Amino acid sequence: MLHNNSQAISSRKEWLCQPTYIERRGSKNCHQHPSFIKVFAMKKIITFSLALCVILTLSSVVYAATAAKNFSRGNALLARSDFQGALTLFADALKAEPANQEYAQEFSMLRQVIAWQNYIEKTDDIIQWTYGCNVIRAYCVSHRLHQATLDLDRMVFDRLKNPEAAVKLAQTELSLGKAEEAVKTLSSLDTDKATVATRSLLGVALARSGKEEDAKKLATEIGVPEDAGSGTLYSIARLQSVVGNEQLACHALVNCFESIPPSRLEAFKKHAEKCSDFQTIAKGELFETALKTKSKIPESQCSGGSSCATCPNRGSCPGSR
Repeated sequence: MLHNNSQAISSRKEWLCQPTYIERRGSKNCHQHPSFIKVFAMKKIITFSLALCVILTLSSVVYAATAAKNFSRGNALLARSDFQGALTLFADALKAEPANQEYAQEFSMLRQVIAWQNYIEKTDDIIQWTYGCNVIRAYCVSHRLHQATLDLDRMVFDRLKNPEAAVKLAQTELSLGKAEEAVKTLSSLDTDKATVATRSLLGVALARSGKEEDAKKLATEIGVPEDAGSGTLYSIARLQSVVGNEQLACHALVNCFESIPPSRLEAFKKHAEKCSDFQTIAKGELFETALKTKSKIPESQCSGGSSCATCPNRGSCPGSR
């Protein structure tokens, strides 16, 4: 009898362990099934992953918006010549969006400019001081920081009092509509330091100040030196244009454009198209022809390699000769 009962109990245990029984017993015992546990765990992982993706996506959107806002505010401060404040905001923008190349580039350039500003305040080396001022000026001009450019040009001219500094300051003053100030700047230069470029710009400033007869007199006195550079030729063209000498102005423009490297030529032409000094001749055929002038200056097509000896362009590159 006992033997029969043991067999019955053993058979019942085996039957209870069958999956069909467990499935019929309801949810409590189903949760203990290995296949159910595996599926449940996978659902948890997928749900968590999706939630994490949503959070990361929202975070990146928020960071990008914050970065853009800081970058915009930085540019606003830069326009007001607050370089240090702009640098702080550019740094915040870059921190929020490290992969943004524009933020990285602007932060790096402005940091270098500020370093040069600090340097020129302390150095007694006039060569390095002048170089630093040129670096800062190039940044200000490229970013259209007109007031900062004007302040820098005045500082340089007050210290150097040379033709190059006078030309830069006068050009900035003329670009800002300060013709009378440009006349004072160029007139203050010692007579023995005056050049064709300074005298040409003086004529432009005089014409803009309403002293056209004085400008015409200068225009007749100024010749074109054989070794005149592109800057001097451009100034001559401006003067001849404002006094009404269309042919001489366009001839100077052609010579100017021919002496400019190809990589810089388009910028000069665009400036000429917008320059108010050429408005009286801008619609003429001679001016249109001048704008089609091509550069005669060979320019390197550098491949950026470590040595000219292995460069594929070494046979045609002027820099390797």
